[in-house]
Amino acid sequence: MKIADFDGFISAFSNIWLCKIVEKRGSGPRTKGTWMLIDPKGNTFGTIGGGQLEYMTMNRIADSYQNIKSPERFSIKLGPEIGQCCGGQIIILLQLLDQELINNLRNEIREITMARPQLLIFGAGNVGKAIAKQMLSLPFETILIDPRQEVISGLTEEFQTCFSVLPEQQVRSAPEKSAYVIVTHDHSLDFLLAEEALDRDDASYIGMIGSKTKLAVFQKWLAKRQKHKVQKKFHMPIGTSLGSTQDKRPEIIAAYTVAEIVHSFEKRLQPINNELGSVG
Repeated sequence: MKIADFDGFISAFSNIWLCKIVEKRGSGPRTKGTWMLIDPKGNTFGTIGGGQLEYMTMNRIADSYQNIKSPERFSIKLGPEIGQCCGGQIIILLQLLDQELINNLRNEIREITMARPQLLIFGAGNVGKAIAKQMLSLPFETILIDPRQEVISGLTEEFQTCFSVLPEQQVRSAPEKSAYVIVTHDHSLDFLLAEEALDRDDASYIGMIGSKTKLAVFQKWLAKRQKHKVQKKFHMPIGTSLGSTQDKRPEIIAAYTVAEIVHSFEKRLQPINNELGSVG
């Protein structure tokens, strides 16, 4: 969920309703505090769990929004009679969006975005681009960095890019708890960037492309420089901590790596799953 997408939805539609889970009894697809926006024509932003839960909520807005007294609560039992087998009961708050609610929602989306570490991907080759593309749909700020201007200038994708002849400076100036993925075209540059990232005690994730042999060479390289040993948060080869694959296509490596990054973030940070509990 991004502020730009939120603002785009707000500007595109009218009579928008905030639909938020304010109570969950038993099992349900999402937790208390989760919300989505719905207009009477069925346009939506966000999700409260999909299935019949959302279908019934959307129908209520479409059929009865003119008679709903904002704010209003209604209950949905998630049983086999509606084709949803969670078995719990969800209480949903319906509230017509006003400027105060819009500001509150925007502020909370901003807080969630800022709480996520920045992800710096070094190397705009096949794997680096594949990782950046797959991160586009996730609520993280991702920057693709490369010292080759012709490579960076030739990219047309939506993700953020940065041309830097001294990419190690980006490591040094990165915000606290940033994450680093190192997939450059140059092994010596990989080692330099990994060393800089390891020098930062606050890194949320450090991953470098390569093999077990390259890892052994890197460890010897660090030892010669009388530097620290590789830390637990250092992942090499990238994308292998949750499983391994013989498929070395960039998109497959990227998928494993993205899963590893997200898992690493969730272990180190307080989980943030779009539970905007103070809104409404």
